[in-house]
Amino acid sequence: MKTLIHFLVFTILSACSTQKSAPMVSGPKTVEKKGAVWSLLSHDKITLYFKHIETQKKLSLILERGISQRTIASGHWELTGFEQNGKSFLATSSSKKFVLNIRPRLNVYGGSIVLGCPKITSSDFKYLKQMKFFNRYHFKSSNHTCELVVGNDLAGVKEELKNLHKSKSLNLIMGF
Repeated sequence: MKTLIHFLVFTILSACSTQKSAPMVSGPKTVEKKGAVWSLLSHDKITLYFKHIETQKKLSLILERGISQRTIASGHWELTGFEQNGKSFLATSSSKKFVLNIRPRLNVYGGSIVLGCPKITSSDFKYLKQMKFFNRYHFKSSNHTCELVVGNDLAGVKEELKNLHKSKSLNLIMGF
């Protein structure tokens, strides 16, 4: 009987010590084991619309200010539009397209996003200065245009994740 009790206590303590809770990322969002990570810099909330290049499957992702991580099927995803404050915008046919490459079983950095309508203003330059590079993408609605900038602030995002977790940062690879 004593051996059985010791075995049960050992099993319970082992299970408790090896179980890890998901770390928190900027509010109620959790960092999952694998997925795509974004940093939304200039707005509180945006919904991105993607289309899988090979399968034509559609996907919408809601991002909130700060760091967001979402699980996405592997493959190449083209950003076809976005919605912000109830207004929808589609990628212009003549502009270059943002394509995200999601690799299986890896954490992929989708970029740091700055949005400006009709374009990015000088008040957003503070976000752009911290990026190693950025690309501008143009979108339009029936009567408005917007510019969405996706940039590389991978080092800053890794540092922010490290500070949020109070441990080593999430291993991220570039996805664009």
